Amino acid sequence: MHSILIVDDDTNYQRVLRYTLHRAGYDVRVASNGEAGLTALNEKLADLIIVDLMMPFMNGITMVNLMHQNELLAHIPVIILTASGDYAERQAAEESGVNMVLTKPISSHTILGSIAEVLGILETSPNQKL
Repeated sequence: MHSILIVDDDTNYQRVLRYTLHRAGYDVRVASNGEAGLTALNEKLADLIIVDLMMPFMNGITMVNLMHQNELLAHIPVIILTASGDYAERQAAEESGVNMVLTKPISSHTILGSIAEVLGILETSPNQKL
């Protein structure tokens, strides 16, 4: 069973995403900001991290940058979720070395397909729509 850490300050979004991923067979943990996410990773590594871009205390990009400086965490794939339509913020997220940047709101089908793609569970072609 793959483990996923959700790092998002929106408790409603945490709850929905956790439910969706748990029903799909993933072991899911949550953290409310980047600092808490790094603490959770130091306690137990995850196979994938889904992190919100904008959060209090430590945003998603800062968290990813700190992960890349730690050899134990640098290899973990990351999907950034953002509700921001700001081009500069999205570009910064894409340039931070994450595996994927997705826009909120997101359907269950899309997030599950994206997770499977990043984890290598599902073979997708460039023309296949999820």
